[in-house]
Amino acid sequence: MDITLERYTYSQLAQLYPAIHDQVFDEQYKAQQPSIIYLIFDGEEKKYVGFLSGYYQDAISFYIQRIGIPRENRGKQRIFGLLRGIEKHLISYGHKFLIGNVEASNNITLLIALRDGWHISGMHTDTSGTLYVRIIKKLEE
Repeated sequence: MDITLERYTYSQLAQLYPAIHDQVFDEQYKAQQPSIIYLIFDGEEKKYVGFLSGYYQDAISFYIQRIGIPRENRGKQRIFGLLRGIEKHLISYGHKFLIGNVEASNNITLLIALRDGWHISGMHTDTSGTLYVRIIKKLEE
């Protein structure tokens, strides 16, 4: 998949980000403020195919708060395909590791992540009591 990435800070997309979020997720935007938002486009037509938002956890690790594909293009495999397609772009921005959380009950996503080179690095619960598996992937140049 030929992918291009456009990088923005939250302040650049503050007005637009809630609509981008709500196009993908069933719950409404709850004022999470990522420091970086990547808009993802496919092919020469520059068709919008999704977004990735988050922040630097440290100097080389990017924590993914949200990654999403519009409803009409959904599928668990597509999310990881999209991540594979943008890894070289993320490396060019200085990211060496990607970190994310998956709900512990989401077995399909966890299996796909493990097959795709992600590793389990821990577990935690959020304030609602939902159990999450923390996953990490080293990006290879």
